[in-house]
Amino acid sequence: MSIRTLRRELEPKLLRRPGITGIGNVGNTLRIYVEGTDVDFPSRIDNFPVEIFKTGKIKALNQLSYYVQQDAVTGSPWTVPKASVDPLRTSKYRPIPGGVSIGHPSITAGTHGVSLRFMGISGGLSNNHVLAAGSTLQFPKANIGDPIYQPGPYDGGTSVDTVGSLSWYQPIDTEKSNLIDAALWEPSSSDLMSDEILDIGVPRGLG
Repeated sequence: MSIRTLRRELEPKLLRRPGITGIGNVGNTLRIYVEGTDVDFPSRIDNFPVEIFKTGKIKALNQLSYYVQQDAVTGSPWTVPKASVDPLRTSKYRPIPGGVSIGHPSITAGTHGVSLRFMGISGGLSNNHVLAAGSTLQFPKANIGDPIYQPGPYDGGTSVDTVGSLSWYQPIDTEKSNLIDAALWEPSSSDLMSDEILDIGVPRGLG
């Protein structure tokens, strides 16, 4: 059995366990991501070494708070999002680091995850709900080639802030369990991409 086959077999079981945040592999070492270090695992599984990697609790960054406002005509209450707590993350960046506002024109705004460079190809990683408007198998809401804004529309981005286009997304299946919420975008120019992540710098090593 290969390390990838083992990883795929273990994923459904492990991701149901409390405290497990992910599973991957680095070469032939199985890496299990955990919230804390109190999760017990054997040192080897099917003769592959096991490495425990502490991520801490994974949570949404800069979740917006809201206030209630009454409609001037009907008097009905409606919620209005307050401004982002960190304006650095909603600013315009060229080149674009990870951790800043980005999005498909039909959403509010989301977060650019990280820049990817592979075999001379540049791209950016984020979520389906950020770059592809939450497209599902049942109801696609975006098309490959749709423009991507930085910053995202809610943070002031318009068509003049187009930095590239949607190149791939994993549809969300509303009738089954989903393991990833992911999408890729292709920059209109490679010099738009920064290898840095805001407040972190350039990631080192493999994950």
